[in-house]
Amino acid sequence: MKRLFTILLLFVQYIPTAHSSWGATYEDDSRKVKIGGRIQAIAEDNSDSDSQDFYLRRLRLNIVYQPWEKHTFVYDIRNDKSNFEDDGDGGFAIGDAYWQIDVEDSSWINNVRLFRAKVDVSYSQTSSSKNLFNPDRTAPSEHAASYVVSNRRAANAQVNGNIDRLAFQLVISDGVQSDDLESSKGNRTVEKVIGQKFTYGGKLRYYFLGSSEENKVQDTFYGQKKSVSIGLGYFANDKITTELSDTSEFSFSRDLVNAELSVALNSFRLLAEYFEFGGDIVNLDETDKEEILGNSYGGYVSTEYVLHKWAPYIGFEYLNRHRELKTYTLGLNYYELDASRRYGIAYKRDGKGGESERTYAYAMLNF
Repeated sequence: MKRLFTILLLFVQYIPTAHSSWGATYEDDSRKVKIGGRIQAIAEDNSDSDSQDFYLRRLRLNIVYQPWEKHTFVYDIRNDKSNFEDDGDGGFAIGDAYWQIDVEDSSWINNVRLFRAKVDVSYSQTSSSKNLFNPDRTAPSEHAASYVVSNRRAANAQVNGNIDRLAFQLVISDGVQSDDLESSKGNRTVEKVIGQKFTYGGKLRYYFLGSSEENKVQDTFYGQKKSVSIGLGYFANDKITTELSDTSEFSFSRDLVNAELSVALNSFRLLAEYFEFGGDIVNLDETDKEEILGNSYGGYVSTEYVLHKWAPYIGFEYLNRHRELKTYTLGLNYYELDASRRYGIAYKRDGKGGESERTYAYAMLNF
């Protein structure tokens, strides 16, 4: 850990300062396109596996295209976790791919988004990865990301707006994939989703200080914003029918409740979320539906303090799915150019099935 920290200090000491921006913009009289990219690299030492790894946590090409007034298409292709452990080079997949229609003649609707836009199932999941405290999101928010909407951006239609200080999102969406339906114990598994209803729900976020227009949803504000808000979300799918590994069918419903607190007072930042997972799969080997399903819960608290460009942060997270997972994170970020060029080091310890430790340094570039 000492060697990684020393390397980080020497590395950032000689990086020049410049103005923050991303992408190159090209436009004519009626059209505009912006193209940029993102690379996030991690070098880690993992005591649990007694191994070291160097991989690309995120590798992306981002495109924003405005062919007509009030219409924007946002699109990215990505290859996440390239060269992670034994995964090899990986392959590219679609991330965001949505059409945003701005609504200017409404007093409360800001825009409508169609297709693959993020569903606000979690504050941290809605935050762009370029603005996370740490390249890895917390375990409870990761569980929420695909609990009722696969990867929180399955094909969907959403309305976003605000009424005075109250911001909202209403959404109807495709649901989950078989890979999202993991049992916390037992031998039987979900082989495929035979059919399901739409997922539906919404998020309310009230700003005591600031507003949704002034303060985007992001983990860190780099010590530059004042905002205090609370949020409450509810999302549900009333019927998911699956085929299990023994060819039997199993149908169930599930819902997600999310509560959040966000505080940004210039240098001080605090972010906390709580999740309740109704209808979580506990043990598919059971025969009684009440034993197969259960209610899980989890949450996290993260805080940082920005001193010029340095930002020490700490985090605590927990997730209770049949067995309890608790994780502690201690880190230090250097915001050399805000989201465009930033670097950090983190120490993470968790108790999932016994204590394990990770120490890793990272570079996060958005250009």
